[in-house]
Amino acid sequence: MKTITFYQKKPGVFRFMGWLSYGITPWLAPLILPLAIISDRTAAGAISLLSYSSIGIFSTLPDTRQIVYSIHQLFWGQFRHHLLSRQISKLLRETLLNAGLVKKEYQETTGAKGRMSRKEILHYPSGTIHKDKINIYIQFKMIPGQTEQEWERKVNAFAHSLGCSLVSFQISRGIVEITLQYGEIQANAVTYKTDMEHNLALGYATGGKLTWDFEHFPHALIIGPTGTGKSTFIRNLLVQLRSEWIVKVADGKQVEFTHLQDLGFDVATDTSGFIRLVEEAQIEVDQRFKTMETQRKNHYSQIKEKPYFLVIDESIYLLEALSTKKDKETGQSERERILGLLRDISLRGRAAGVQLVMIFQRPDSTFMPTVIRDNLTAKIVLGGSKTALEMAFGKDKSKQLDSVSLGHGYVCIGDGRVELFRFPDYAQSTFLDDLEPQRSIVAIQ
Repeated sequence: MKTITFYQKKPGVFRFMGWLSYGITPWLAPLILPLAIISDRTAAGAISLLSYSSIGIFSTLPDTRQIVYSIHQLFWGQFRHHLLSRQISKLLRETLLNAGLVKKEYQETTGAKGRMSRKEILHYPSGTIHKDKINIYIQFKMIPGQTEQEWERKVNAFAHSLGCSLVSFQISRGIVEITLQYGEIQANAVTYKTDMEHNLALGYATGGKLTWDFEHFPHALIIGPTGTGKSTFIRNLLVQLRSEWIVKVADGKQVEFTHLQDLGFDVATDTSGFIRLVEEAQIEVDQRFKTMETQRKNHYSQIKEKPYFLVIDESIYLLEALSTKKDKETGQSERERILGLLRDISLRGRAAGVQLVMIFQRPDSTFMPTVIRDNLTAKIVLGGSKTALEMAFGKDKSKQLDSVSLGHGYVCIGDGRVELFRFPDYAQSTFLDDLEPQRSIVAIQ
């Protein structure tokens, strides 16, 4: 990651010339150094000519050409970096000024003939800028007297002025942090699970592969409206679930994952099957806790149990189909009972190794009680609709997040920050071919 200098004032010509001189140092040095250290100008000129001739020869030879180029880039790259700092600083100064985020001060002076003159002095927020191959990270310290609302109303102006997309924006204790995306995240390779670690690759973010450590951050909430690549994303996850792990799938739309039945997966496609899978998962939690209590252990791995995944696709379809008529004996409806079981799994599932992966096409708090949502610690939103972002991340973290294109999404794991990521395109035919070797393995117990 590179640091970009934020110039609060336009750098002068001397600074420009200084950096230019530094940039062409490799080409000036053979001329200037001999003249500086050798009194005989003829000898100095001969050495300079010899040096330039050597550079010319090295530049033509395949074995040494890259060395000459690397030395040039080392110096010239610093000059280009200075030009970039000047350009970005100029755009940011203009944005801050036009957005009213600059403090103006007027200074009056009296001239020699007694005439009064008024000079405008601009005070810009102090800032730091960093840049990697994908994003620009800007941090400003608010000027005393400014409010969060002033910055929130103008934050999109920074993205527009730099020709970027707004990835994230937050204010904490007077520090404004803005992340802007100018480059494309590459996500060409599907991840196949080759290790025994309890994590899954969600895709690729700025720093490379983005993984979900489900051992420490259990359960996942995935929201993906139609056309956001939700099915593709789920395929990227399912292909990583090892054959020795226990995986149950409830397919609410009865079209996406029913074919997994042919490969040995336990797939439910109707309401009764959905109820069965939820009940089995909750019973599994109970049984594992009883075993841990008997053996005086506090984690499922200590009793040699495997990770257990209950994947519920189109959760609202399945929950909507449950009866809301209250039972005379229990005073509970079927929907309330199943939501209670899901709540228990979300609360105790971490220690028992039972993971919930709940997938929604549309966010709806009626079918996702807060207590369950809060326990789904890996929250993923594809597409980036405002309602979905707010439901998943809350108002503060979802502020100013832009909608994203197909194949992209936002993720927040635990109490971390919201990150933009991209997942590989993964055709269903390829997915099925990849799972075919598991036909002879009982992947689901």
